[in-house]
Amino acid sequence: MIQFSKPKLELDALPHVYILLLDSVSSFMAKRSLPQSLAYLKAEHGAIQMEFLNKLGINSRPNAFALFFGKTEEAGSRTLVGQPPIQADWDRRKKCREYIDK
Repeated sequence: MIQFSKPKLELDALPHVYILLLDSVSSFMAKRSLPQSLAYLKAEHGAIQMEFLNKLGINSRPNAFALFFGKTEEAGSRTLVGQPPIQADWDRRKKCREYIDK
């Protein structure tokens, strides 16, 4: 049996990425309510604020799924505009037990 060795990577060679998702706050309200926190994150950690992301679910999880995978896990109603409902891309079985890239 052939064994392959993984290359050794220095910890500093790996990218450091932190993702902070805030529920129920718009970009405008975050800038208005948290100016010092946002300034600190930008100055000390090189943070960026992602503008123009739409709310797709009731909390961070469905919104993060849409942001990172381009898939929805909650259906959406469009009855107010006279359109058919939006079907969810993933249900519980698909998002937990199937490969994304198959």
